[in-house]
Amino acid sequence: MMWYDERINKDKQIKNPKFALCCSDEKIQLPVLQDAPQSLRQLLFDTNDSQAKNFQQNIRSYNVMFAFTSPGLQLDTRYNTKRGSPTFHVHGQGHHLIGSLLPLANKSPKFAQLYIYDTDNKNMLDNNNHYAHKFRMARDKLQSSIVSSLKLKLIYDRQSDGRLYNLPNTVEVAALIVGDEHTGNHRGIIIEKKTGLLKRINELHPAYLPLQYPLLYPRGKDGYRPDIPHKDHPNIHVAKRKKVVDGYCMIESQNLNFVRQHQQQLRVDKYINLNACNNAPETLGNEKGKRVILPSSFVGSQRYMEQLYFDGMAICGHIGFLDLFLTLTCNPAWPEIQRKVRKSNLTPHDCPDVVSQIFKIKLNQLINDLKRGHYPNPEDIDKIISTEIPNNYTDPELYEIVSKHMIHGPCGLPNRTTIVDQDGFLVYRRTNDGRMVQKHGIELDNHFIDTLNVEWCNQSTSIKYLFKYINKGSHRVTKSIVNTDNQQIGTVLSKSTIKESMFTTWMHSNKIYHGGRDLTYPEYVSKFVYVAHKRCWQPRKQGNTIGRLIWVPPSTRELFYMRIMFSSAKGSQSYKDIRTVDNVANTWGTPHFLRKLFVNLLFMNTMERPEYVWEQTWRWMTNDIVFNHRSQDFPSMPYPIGYAANPHQNKFVYNEMTYDKEVLAAKFNRCYHSMIDEQASIFDNIIRVVASQLGGVYFLYGYGGTGKTFMWKTLSSAVRSNGGIVLTVASSGIASLLLPGGRTTHSKFDLAELLQRTKLIIWDEAPMCHKFSYEALDKSLKDIMYNDRPFGGKVIVFGGDFRQILPVVPRGNRSDIVHASLNASYIWDHYIGDGKLGQPNDGHCEIAIPNEFLIMDFEDPIQAIVDATYPDLLQNYNNADFLQKRSILASSKDVVDKINDYVLSLIPGDKKEYCSADNQIDGLCNETWLIVTKLGTNVVQAELITGPNVGHRTYIPRMNMSPSNSPWPFKLIRRQFPFIVSFAMTINKSQGQSLAHVGLYFPNPVFYHDQLYVALSRVQSKKGLRILIHDKQGIAKNTTINVVYKEVFANL
Repeated sequence: MMWYDERINKDKQIKNPKFALCCSDEKIQLPVLQDAPQSLRQLLFDTNDSQAKNFQQNIRSYNVMFAFTSPGLQLDTRYNTKRGSPTFHVHGQGHHLIGSLLPLANKSPKFAQLYIYDTDNKNMLDNNNHYAHKFRMARDKLQSSIVSSLKLKLIYDRQSDGRLYNLPNTVEVAALIVGDEHTGNHRGIIIEKKTGLLKRINELHPAYLPLQYPLLYPRGKDGYRPDIPHKDHPNIHVAKRKKVVDGYCMIESQNLNFVRQHQQQLRVDKYINLNACNNAPETLGNEKGKRVILPSSFVGSQRYMEQLYFDGMAICGHIGFLDLFLTLTCNPAWPEIQRKVRKSNLTPHDCPDVVSQIFKIKLNQLINDLKRGHYPNPEDIDKIISTEIPNNYTDPELYEIVSKHMIHGPCGLPNRTTIVDQDGFLVYRRTNDGRMVQKHGIELDNHFIDTLNVEWCNQSTSIKYLFKYINKGSHRVTKSIVNTDNQQIGTVLSKSTIKESMFTTWMHSNKIYHGGRDLTYPEYVSKFVYVAHKRCWQPRKQGNTIGRLIWVPPSTRELFYMRIMFSSAKGSQSYKDIRTVDNVANTWGTPHFLRKLFVNLLFMNTMERPEYVWEQTWRWMTNDIVFNHRSQDFPSMPYPIGYAANPHQNKFVYNEMTYDKEVLAAKFNRCYHSMIDEQASIFDNIIRVVASQLGGVYFLYGYGGTGKTFMWKTLSSAVRSNGGIVLTVASSGIASLLLPGGRTTHSKFDLAELLQRTKLIIWDEAPMCHKFSYEALDKSLKDIMYNDRPFGGKVIVFGGDFRQILPVVPRGNRSDIVHASLNASYIWDHYIGDGKLGQPNDGHCEIAIPNEFLIMDFEDPIQAIVDATYPDLLQNYNNADFLQKRSILASSKDVVDKINDYVLSLIPGDKKEYCSADNQIDGLCNETWLIVTKLGTNVVQAELITGPNVGHRTYIPRMNMSPSNSPWPFKLIRRQFPFIVSFAMTINKSQGQSLAHVGLYFPNPVFYHDQLYVALSRVQSKKGLRILIHDKQGIAKNTTINVVYKEVFANL
């Protein structure tokens, strides 16, 4: 009996389905299984007899008693001490050993030697097992006469399959050899008379399994050997699990032998890294790894796993991120499994074939039941994923399933709806009903009674873990192979005399077909098919295929550069076409900029021949140096004096000492006399501590517009006008530009001498940073200053607003974010001052927006918010004054991308997308706004429209970008221009900015602490604020959600 889903032809409309479990639909013929001898069959399957039960429970011990060979295994028994299925776990390579016919003097007989000495226990095996019979013959020979030399040879080669036809006769199985006759094939097993040594049996010997498992092969039939399909006799319990491990090792040994013997055909000797290492001077190839390399076709090898991963990335690069990630775990208690194994008085652990069959059927059914389309917002995700227990009254069956399989413990604080944090991670819906369970899909059909976890996927980092789930089926990815002058890849060429490859025929195909000339080499398979036997490309008539080039490491240099060209060149008809790239050189900048550009290109390994570039350009880069050096000819020209005259002094300290004291003193007088009483009191307290150098930690807490930046400018000018060093830093790039001499935090705290000489540290937007940042600075300053007081006795003033964005905790829940805040650190106890705030709303609160700010009449919401924020855009898209005063804010990056794409579609000309980088010296940092004035191949010219250097022209080359907190096990570096289109930005990126016109677009409500407050406080006056809110049907609303973490304010 078979299940309907086990049919070979999967068409549901077919009237006469065919069924098969093995044998490739009867293409392979296996022998008919013979029943075990009556005495053994009774012991194996009788469930009533006490002797049979004892035999079944201890079958492995009984098998060892009759085994001819001893297993060479390092058995690990730790796994069977825990809950779960019985496990046979070994270390190292499994093998079998056999000794001599007779033991040494004063030694007890073991394993096969028992068949020589034991003359009584011979009923069942003597009558049925050919190997037992042959050992008895050797015993009789030894007892009947004096033999000087006797050997028993177990023959490797067979004239016929001992399982498919008749059982092998005695001559085919073994032979007694008298004297020193040549023993023949080295794979045959030669058992000496008396040596005391153990011999290892070849894993592919037909006697490998029968000698070790006489109770599973009672008739001595052949086990596995090359070129013979293998099928085991049904058996039970532990002996079978051990035998399955041995059988797997035999098959893997044959596969590995094939790889070892066909290294040349597999071309693994051409792996570039190993070949280069082996040819390197003073390097021995055998010291760099094993001589046998496993190719990507060997399942489980490193290259196999890498190829699957690259296939997964190619698919995601073509169709986008995955939507759902489901983990389906088999349950041995499934009724289908229980019904099947109950008939044979077995357990699911004894029938892994049955468990695998039913699991595959249920997996196919689950895939078939999955709905099409996407789930773009939290409400849709809530329909399929949540972390709550179903209602016991409305759906008792689902309640029982979840209660039995899905509960694991607390899941964090309740959530009314699914939210997506700023890093793209999800916090699933869990209503406040007091029940805590793991994530699952409550809309799944109840016939999936198992552990089924469902997650919403929207990150590329998921692919590293998920790639094995998305590569089912054949011909989903085509791998393009390129051969060099000295290589002909076996997978590409069927005959060694043919020199045409997929790549060379691609160039020829571009001469014939015009439709493929706008495609790169990897993209070509989407519209054309490579016909292997004709060695040509033809237009694709059906099906979809994603192409990718085989990965080449950058260390291979020429091959890596060639792969880059193949990925970008379109319609190439010759190698010359591929090598030809836009070669336009323009001198846009000054020699000073050219030198900085050259150094950046050196650091980023962008130039293949840097010495050649230097020889061609050094005169351009040194014009100003030569000109400035001529000042020696003019006696009236003064030389730099003072601190700068000593080249050994710290240049960072020098930069902090070069402020104009007279200008700063005048600025301080203006600021101080403009202070109100509260500001003056705070200023006097801080300056008094700075003058005494007793140390102190302050936090200046105030809303946006309360004068925190004014306070920073006054404190900085007061200390610097007296020759002191003030370090002004901020947690965000745009906020640092508002401070005099400001830098981002991570770029300033580098040099010990600078910190030792600093009198005051001002840290703005402090609540945005993780508490570990402050604690790290505290410990570092204590070490540098040899002082155990907070921050090494330095005076440090923090500032910010806890109603703004809190620190980002990757994949952290609400509790993690609160505990990462500044006021959760031990440093908070050292702050001077006390104050209480009004109690903010907790959790999620729906608030109404006044109608004067709302946009209620629209057909296209994106068009409406763009028109309201950027009126007359086409007439002002290149006007810096127009652009620097306005922006559209949204809560998520995908919404921002949609708005930017829409604006780009309106502006004439080509569009380019870039990311971000830091260079505070030139007023450039993350979140700086620029207008791109020139786009070159390797350099971009832009003009700043925000910050202290508005109107300054800068030149930015391509840069190596690498995420600082990447989850990858390697460092990912991507070379690109550091820009992104920014007509719209996320609320998090807007923190610290002040704009005249702000448009807030909320197709989805905010999801993070006080995002709404941050968004509303970016605008300078209510006249410049417009808000558009709509639901998922596009209907306008006048309410939105505000999220506040009340516990953040507990100890303020």
